[in-house]
Amino acid sequence: MISISILGDVVVFSGDNSIYVKLQCRGDSSTSTCRSCLDTAFSGDVSGDAKSFNEKTRTLLYKLKEKASSKENIPNKKNYLYATGEESLGKMKLYAMVQCTQDLSIKNCSVCLNWILGKLPKCCNGKQGGRFLSTSCNFRYELYPFVKLTTI
Repeated sequence: MISISILGDVVVFSGDNSIYVKLQCRGDSSTSTCRSCLDTAFSGDVSGDAKSFNEKTRTLLYKLKEKASSKENIPNKKNYLYATGEESLGKMKLYAMVQCTQDLSIKNCSVCLNWILGKLPKCCNGKQGGRFLSTSCNFRYELYPFVKLTTI
């Protein structure tokens, strides 16, 4: 059995096997936010169903690519060539974002995102969080909310 104790902003885990972990939450996070993030981190073992997790991650990122490179995007708007989203994974959620630099056309944004999303299996296979950066576009996904969700 694992015991979780929050002492101020320091979290201490202890268990029957005498393994101890000490973590500190960011200074700007509340106790409830910290607790939620840690619960996600320690319950987020995707190794048991990595194939399904990888597929849901890929599907969400490609959906966001379509949203970011949609012709409905308006140049010079705050969220131009940018999209965020979430996907339910049972008790957890997957959060993701994609973005292109605003000097790209919608078509070139799509091409750039296709290229980096093609790197997903090599960089991030089965990982609970991942990101890939290129000079003109990037993606990121996590099992905790790291971005404000947007709508077009």
